[in-house]
Amino acid sequence: MKKIGFLLILFFAILSCSSESEMTPTTPETTTDEYKLLTINTSGELYEIGNNTGTTIKIGQIPTYSNLLMLQSVCNLNSKILAIEAIAFSPNIIYVYDKNSGSTNSVTINLPASVTTNMNEPFLSAMTYDGSRILAVVGENMPNSTHPSKIVSINPDTYQVTDLEIAFYQQSVLSMLYTNNKLYMGTRNHGFLEVDVLEKTVTVKANIAITRLTKQNETNIACMQLIPGGVINGVKPITFDLQNDVYAEKSTDTVIGLGNVTGNTIFYNNEYLTILFKPNGVFGLQKMNYTTNVTNFIPLNYNVLGANA
Repeated sequence: MKKIGFLLILFFAILSCSSESEMTPTTPETTTDEYKLLTINTSGELYEIGNNTGTTIKIGQIPTYSNLLMLQSVCNLNSKILAIEAIAFSPNIIYVYDKNSGSTNSVTINLPASVTTNMNEPFLSAMTYDGSRILAVVGENMPNSTHPSKIVSINPDTYQVTDLEIAFYQQSVLSMLYTNNKLYMGTRNHGFLEVDVLEKTVTVKANIAITRLTKQNETNIACMQLIPGGVINGVKPITFDLQNDVYAEKSTDTVIGLGNVTGNTIFYNNEYLTILFKPNGVFGLQKMNYTTNVTNFIPLNYNVLGANA
């Protein structure tokens, strides 16, 4: 069985199915998992979840002060997981979880003066991994339209910080993804942003609020568009064409809801996977085929895992 490392948004219960002939009793078919998902919630609890059964096993814990792990900061590296907690008295500490030992240590990040000058209470507000380094957004504890945010890189071995000399305005990065040599950010109020790290430019791709970014293919990103209205944290799945800056809905269903609007997810075997609430309040894992638009939903145990992830 494969293990797919990624940071979804919550957790699951068990689902099984069986078949029965009208004429002759048969042994019920057993649902099996093709792979497992690695998930984390804002309390720092780590789970492995079967992609078909929804079977959930807790495999670790990142200790937190206030159960406020920022999902948009979680980075899944080969042997470790990095994350930041939203705590005002100690804003720039990265938790480092060792996958092999299950232990966690913390590293204080020293931001260069070129980044923090003229910023009020600067802190790391979002991170992603580009394959060799951590790319992070440095914002303000109380962001405003006067002071821009900055982008830095962090060495994942030494934790040395480099100012990338990129400044832009934002007040809430919900999800961040590095692909095709570009950094993409879904924000709540400042649109869908593309950052060319080499050219040091920031471009608004579309004036929409999106989250749960993941790479669909070389030209498209799969994500959730926030839909304001009656559903709390209401969203709809879309595909965004990065070459032509156009997007299209992938579902005609009613608006669905997220327990937490921050963080990323994965696209695997042509399926976009997201943990969410259906309109009737049922909680679970949605797997949507982006070719056929067919959705498979696996109910999960909300009482075991909670919704805040």
